[in-house]
Amino acid sequence: MEPLARIVRLHEELKSRKRPVSVAAVQEILGCSRSTVHRLVKKLRDELGAPVEQVPDEGFVYGEGGDTYQLPGLWLSPEDLASLRIVDTFLERMEHGVLQVQVRLLRAQVEVLLQQAMADESVGADVLRSRLDVVPPKFVIERPEIFGAVFEATMRRKRLRFADYARRRGEPAIREISPQKLLHYRENWFLVGYCHDTHAHGLFSLGRLHHVSVTSTAADLVDESKRARSGTEESARRQVARLRFNANAAQAVAGQIWHPEQIGQFATDGSYELRVPYVHAQDLLPTILEHGAAVLVQSPKSLRSKVSKALAAALKRYEQSPD
Repeated sequence: MEPLARIVRLHEELKSRKRPVSVAAVQEILGCSRSTVHRLVKKLRDELGAPVEQVPDEGFVYGEGGDTYQLPGLWLSPEDLASLRIVDTFLERMEHGVLQVQVRLLRAQVEVLLQQAMADESVGADVLRSRLDVVPPKFVIERPEIFGAVFEATMRRKRLRFADYARRRGEPAIREISPQKLLHYRENWFLVGYCHDTHAHGLFSLGRLHHVSVTSTAADLVDESKRARSGTEESARRQVARLRFNANAAQAVAGQIWHPEQIGQFATDGSYELRVPYVHAQDLLPTILEHGAAVLVQSPKSLRSKVSKALAAALKRYEQSPD
């Protein structure tokens, strides 16, 4: 635990108790030595003005004024600092867009927070940036005209009409949707909406839409009971992909979230089996192909066939490409 975090934890512990806390108890709470406890108490009392009193043979306790005492300035935990650094990185990437003035003002405020938080540490905010590097996910609008129409309909609560490249047999060529919300997941944009043609609640990838238009008809807001029924109907169409990753990729994949309901398990040989629910194979296919030879689709056969054909097509292109 970092010194800053220990100061905050010690303050919270003393403030929450009416009886003295022994040195041994503080050692266990903070995970530090006896000498460190005394050094932290001295800092809290002498430098930060906390009303810390030592009761012989019992320990430390907040005296008069302890109920209202607060740590001066801004105190952030290591987790808070890391989160603030991530926010700073996202804002930095947005600084050259149409909202650059507003983004620069936000970054200035983040800079003040970082400087205040690091004021009592041996490093500054600039050093924090260099030592805590963040590579944010891709957040690009690849088809701005499609995104703009979907965004407008979602915000203004208007129905959308569009054609879907991934239309299944028996489904309408043109859909009319009441958009509920936009979702950014695994570097892709999706529309959560209620389809008035199929009478079902669905998830639509913006990358598969075309001929999108915003209608003048007000969108219907779907209540939770209707959403639940639609979810049950979609569950009937769901399949589960069984993916086997080799030992080299196992650890990395085990730490990834592909789906909220995924199930993963290590095998005795170090490989990793991941079971992922899906409705449209196209939503899962690109992520599987990213892992190349490190993954094998065990089932279902339809998904295995799609992956095999995609890899064969890639190999054929390389074989036909001139040196």
